[in-house]
Amino acid sequence: MRFNKKKILLLAISCWLLAIGDFVFAQEESSPILEQKEKQSELKKIKSCEGISYSYDKNGTLSKEGHESSFETYNKLGDLIETILYSSEEKISEFTQSKYDSTGKLLDEEKIIPNQPTQKHIYYYKNGLLDYGNVHIDTETVHTCTYYYDNNRLSEIIIEHHIALEKDVPAQEIIVCKYDDKGNKIREDNYEIKLSSERIGSDGNDEKPMYKVIKLISSTSFVYDNNSRIIQSSQFEEKTCVGKTEFKYDEKGNMTEEIYYKDCTDKPEYAIKYEYGYY
Repeated sequence: MRFNKKKILLLAISCWLLAIGDFVFAQEESSPILEQKEKQSELKKIKSCEGISYSYDKNGTLSKEGHESSFETYNKLGDLIETILYSSEEKISEFTQSKYDSTGKLLDEEKIIPNQPTQKHIYYYKNGLLDYGNVHIDTETVHTCTYYYDNNRLSEIIIEHHIALEKDVPAQEIIVCKYDDKGNKIREDNYEIKLSSERIGSDGNDEKPMYKVIKLISSTSFVYDNNSRIIQSSQFEEKTCVGKTEFKYDEKGNMTEEIYYKDCTDKPEYAIKYEYGYY
């Protein structure tokens, strides 16, 4: 039986994004979006996915010429093994390689950003679930992520930053996940917290630290269609909507386009269209 690597990769992505900063392309902002693309790759034998970015002018007209914004490579089992992100000048801004074991568990990722030290993320499992993650630069631990579940469904990720890569990054954070009746993740809330030395739980190995919420940092909400495909995500800083993305699919269910609206206005800023290669 092959391990459910889609969920593991997506939980890991949440931790990666906290490590690398606020700027990411729209398709990487939230794990359910990657989950949709990972599901496509496994079911449809997708080999690669290229993202082409197009801008809108002040009149809302989409440019005819675009530039490559991302290129993803998958193996024959549907695992995402390589991701390249490009700047608007079509220069590589990030390069990530992912490794898996024979059951599909994500073991580690190596991220290269030009003119920055290489980051490596190593993952650890318990009872078949992602339990713990470390992000390293050389031999130093940048931050750690600990994952907690409710009935085998991710409920919280506690992040402890040991080295601040950016200004104003709190030492301790938590991501709280909420779901609908179908099991779709509909919201992620990111809080600054203060961890306590006290713990809750009956089993020493499963105890969770208590914490005090300092403030809400950001949130992301998700909307799905009747086929549980994500069709919209909205990003909030505290309670202010700062970005909205709409997703489109073809008749085969492939994600073909995403349209980004800055500050959640009705005027789109850019669109990314996807082109696929197959085995």
